[in-house]
This record gives sequence, structure tokens and C-alpha cells, in this order.
Amino acid sequence: MSDATFNAIPPETASIISAYISQAESHESEGQGPEAVIPSHAPLINGTPAGSPVSVLRPSTQSSNHGPEIPPVFRSDSVHYEQIPQQEQGGRRLGNFTTNTSTPDSDNHTPEKPVIACLALSLNNRPTSKYGNDIRAITLFLPTVFPVVYAAILGKMLRRIGVYKAERSATIGTIERLIGCQSIFSAFERQLAFRRVDLLGVTILLAWLLSPVGGQSSLRLLSTKPRLVESNDGIVTYYPIEGYIRNMQLAVSWGWFLNAPLYTTALITAGSYLNSSMDMAGYVRIPRLASLPTYTPGGRDFEWHQISDPTSVDYSSLFGIPVAGLPEKGNTSFTMASHYWSIDCDKMNVRVGRTGSTLGSNTTFQMLYTNGSMFEFASVMYPPSGKPGEGEDLDPGSQISETLCLKKPVAIESKVACEAHACGVQEMRMLNRTNILQAGNSSSFTIDVPPEDAAFQEISKGLTLATAGSRNIASSDIVEHWLLDPNLGSYDMDVNLDSLDSAPLQWVDLSKVSTAVFNQRLEMAINTYWDVTLGVTLRKGNITKDRARHFELHSETDPSLSYTWNTTSIHNVQHAGEQYVCHVWFAIITIVISLFLVAAALVALVLGILTKAPDTLGYVSTSARDNPYVTTQVASHLDGLEAARVLRNVRVRIGDVHMAAEVGHVAFASMDTGPGKVSRKRQYD
Repeated sequence: MSDATFNAIPPETASIISAYISQAESHESEGQGPEAVIPSHAPLINGTPAGSPVSVLRPSTQSSNHGPEIPPVFRSDSVHYEQIPQQEQGGRRLGNFTTNTSTPDSDNHTPEKPVIACLALSLNNRPTSKYGNDIRAITLFLPTVFPVVYAAILGKMLRRIGVYKAERSATIGTIERLIGCQSIFSAFERQLAFRRVDLLGVTILLAWLLSPVGGQSSLRLLSTKPRLVESNDGIVTYYPIEGYIRNMQLAVSWGWFLNAPLYTTALITAGSYLNSSMDMAGYVRIPRLASLPTYTPGGRDFEWHQISDPTSVDYSSLFGIPVAGLPEKGNTSFTMASHYWSIDCDKMNVRVGRTGSTLGSNTTFQMLYTNGSMFEFASVMYPPSGKPGEGEDLDPGSQISETLCLKKPVAIESKVACEAHACGVQEMRMLNRTNILQAGNSSSFTIDVPPEDAAFQEISKGLTLATAGSRNIASSDIVEHWLLDPNLGSYDMDVNLDSLDSAPLQWVDLSKVSTAVFNQRLEMAINTYWDVTLGVTLRKGNITKDRARHFELHSETDPSLSYTWNTTSIHNVQHAGEQYVCHVWFAIITIVISLFLVAAALVALVLGILTKAPDTLGYVSTSARDNPYVTTQVASHLDGLEAARVLRNVRVRIGDVHMAAEVGHVAFASMDTGPGKVSRKRQYD
């Protein structure tokens, strides 16, 4: 140490160092060699000369009277220090040199992706929260960080394996691929350069290809979807089958005129909701089972039949089944029982002249109940004069279309699905039920026939009079026009004339309608009138559970007339915000790749401990080692980065070191040796 340097040190520190140097010299004279006894945490002054072994101090558990005394500046009153033997110190000892083998941070870095993937799995199907949103934000950030971390860990592991194998002897091809494959591109490049496919090359390629797979899988760990809350504890009420026959019995006493306006309105407005799953009051309409393509007509088919498109089926009535108590929100499903009249008519017969048939004085068609399940339907088309015959007999020039029909009540069970209050039948089946319509012991029906026949007889009477006033000598009834065209295209309702004598003739010929279409339309017309008997108030809609009780019947004099609304349980699914969805396969891929990275980091750590040779492969500084064309040399125990730090200011060139010779020689040389530039005009060995 120069005097100038020594004088620059504070006096107290200088005296300590002077005493310590004296002790070191005395030890050297005794053959122990110069050893620094500075603890590992103390800073070195002016560095440590290259090639000098370093002794590190550690706290001593027992006092010792041997060895040099530790200077007070490095000593605690309560802690004694002792030298750590060289074989216990960290680092590699190569001859008289000790090199640091501490593992870089990348070796000790444990990827956090397994933790994130596990947290994502724990969030699966949970409602969204700030904590979950933070986790999701991390998963969106992982694809940016993951390739960097992956390249650092895998690249370090491959280098450690390469140095480890080089220390124990390996081919240049193997070492080159291990050291040089630091990216996907370099892995492909070296695989192509060696022009061979082997297990090592394929393994390295697959290992690098896991990087984009891991990044993309972490990006797709978490997503969100609507959170649905299911409930099965609710109920809805709907109008019972028994209520129809009870209302029919009361309507016989009240008179049909109360139902006529509602029925006429339904026919006139039918075109706007003819194929709709709900009626104008918001009630669920019941499809015709016979119109479903999977139904077997004429058989005892009690299987469920699916309705894929509610707008493509025929409905039994223009009205639906009154339902009360539907939840205001969510999707609701339930089942309910109902019924309708099934109508099957023969082909229409056309007769001209007096046929012996008679019509009521105020109607142009008739439904004459005969016996059992049969009834006759007839529609008259008057002659061009537009004047009917006297009394009830038909004019000899009149044309009458008539057919014989079969009626039958059908009990149906329907599966209804609703979105809020918008409902439709999704599946339906026939119920194996007899005596669908029961009249009890009521004396309202005076005729001695079965209840359903008595009910239909009243329908046949009321339907022909529901839309009739005085007999119109110029037009068929609106029901007949509707049977010809539900959109009433053949019926001019805007005629405004001073005299009916000049009114245009609007007779319809129902024989032009096909039998199948006529059956479907007549069935809808009959069931619509059957539904009208429930009354105008109920058909207006907006019925709650409390109001539904007002439409029940409790008779003390005739208990058989009593009925209450049916109840059925519902399955309701409501939207309650959003919830997380963890995609399990992406989570598994992320965890597997992350565990592979953990294993790679551990392998790099272990090989870093086991390998004694310095890591000089693949560094520019390695080209300067033992190079006769580089004047500045470094110690052989330094690894590539340490040597590069020592040589960082040395200017070099890949140039011609034999400029004076006829044939040049290209080498890595320092500029102080005078290498020339490589020229395409010269020859090189």
C-alpha cells in the first residue's frame, strides 16, 4: 500500500490495519501464509488481489486462544469469530483460486403460475368480487411475463446441463445444442444445421414450444358467465278443467249474449296472434297434439312430444289457459293439465235446392248435435238474389255445404317454459284420463245425457248465435268467413250503405277448404268459444293469485259445482350477476408447464452446485481466452460473464492477423496486435 493511499485512511482505521498487517506478516514468517481474517460481511478495502485466498469469519461458539486476534473493529463484545475452513466455504476452489458459485435469482425463482392456476380453480362458479377480479387481471398479465420467465429458466437449465456434460466429456454437437438453444428459433436453427433428428433435438424443441402454450393457457384460465340462481319452492295456479263445465252450467242460466262480444273480438283480431304461443291476455296457448309431426294419430300415444318451434304448430284455441303467480324475473318452467275439443269431420258435401235441412231464423250455419259423439255442420250459400226462403226452410236455389263430424274431449299435460311472463309450451303429451268433463249431480242440465255431450250441445247452440243479429240477406256469418280465411280477407267489414238491398254479396263456399284445414279451423273456433265461457273479466288478463280466488266457486247447495284453481310447483332460474368460470383443461396445462419450470429451476440449481468448471461456453470473452492474438489475458477460473467484465474495455476485431502473408488467416484478435480487415479479394486458409 502506498504512503499516499495509507495517509488517506482515517488515523483510527489506519492503526488497526497496520496492526493487522503486522500480525499477518508474523503468521507468514511462521509458515502459515498470508490470510485475511476479515468477516464475510465486512467491506474489502481496495479489493482483494487476484490469486489471494480469502478466509471468511463466522461467529464462534467457543472461545479460542489460538490464531491471530481479531481487530476490535471487526469484533463484538458478545460474539467471537473463527475462520471457516476452505472446504466449508462457498465457491469452487481451482488451485489457489476460489470462484463464486452463488445461483442467480433465476435459479431460485419459483414460477407463480401454479399458484395462480390453483386460485383460478378455487374461483370456479363463485360470484364475481374484487379479489377475483384481481386474480383475473393477473391471468391477463401472465402471457406477457411468462415467456420471459420461461426463457430465463429453461435457458439457464440448458446451459447448466451443457457445462455439466462438457466437464464430464461430451461431443461438440451435444454441447452446441444445449448451450446454443436459448430460444425457439435458435433451437430450430441448430436442428437444421446439424441435419439430423434425434431425441435430444426433439426434446429441446418440444420444451421451447411449451412456452407459447403456457402463455395462451394462462390467458384462458378465467372467464365470466351469467350467474343463475335456481329455485324450486315457488308455485303458480292455473284454471282447472272442472271450471269449464261449471261455467257452462251457469252460462245456460245467464245466457250466451254475454260472451258474444268477446268471441267476435277474438275472431276479428286472430290474425295478429294466430301462431303466437300466448293469447292477447298473456295466457299460455295449448297446441293441437295432432299437429305435431311426432304424434301418431288415432293411437293411444301417451309419450312426450317436443315442440321445437312454437310458431310452426297449430293451436287448439285462440285463447290460452289462465295462469297466475308467475315470477316477475327469470326463466320459469312448470307442468299443467288442460283439455280441448278434438274435431274430426268428413269431407264436405255440397247440395243445391231444398234438402230438408233447416236453419235458425238468425243464422247462416248450424251445428246440430245428433247423438253420442257426432254432430252435423252445415253452411248455406243463398242464391244470387241473396234472399232466403220463407221461414226456416231453405230456398230451392240455395247451396248448402254439410258434413258429419266427430267430437272428443282430449286431456293434455304440457311442459311450459317462461321467460319472465313470456311463455310457451315446450313439450306435451296426452293424459290417459276418462270422464274429463264432470258435471256432478247438478240439475242445471235438464237433458239426460253424459256431461260432456250436454256441454257440447250447449256449445253448438250458442256458437251459431254468438255473432248473429238479424239475419243478413247479403253475407255469410263472420264465423264462416273466418273458417274460410282466419285473416278475414273475404269479409268486408267497412261496408257503409244506405240500404241493404244494394249491399254486395259476401257468401262463402266452405267446400273449397280442404278437409284437414277445415277440421283444424273448426276445432279452433269451437275451443275458442268454449274458452269464452270463462267470462270477460277472466279473459282480460292481469290475474294475480289473490284475484284468482274470486274466480273459484264454492257452492253450499250443490257441492259438486265447487272448484278451486290448480296449483303446480315451478322451477325458476334468475340472473344474479356474473360468476367466474375456470377452464379446467387450461388450468391443468398451466399447472403442468409451471411444474416443469419448477423442476427445470431445481435441475439448474443442483447442476450449478455439482459443476466445478467455470461456465465459459457461448461467451465472446471465451474467444479471448488463451488466444495468442489477444494480449490481455484473464484468469482461467473466471466464467464467461466475469471474464467479459474484466475485458470489457479491450477492443477486438475478427480480422486478418497475417496481413503480410500471401494467404491470410482470420482470427479473433485485439486491436493492439494490428489485425487487418477481412477482404473478399484475399485468400484465407
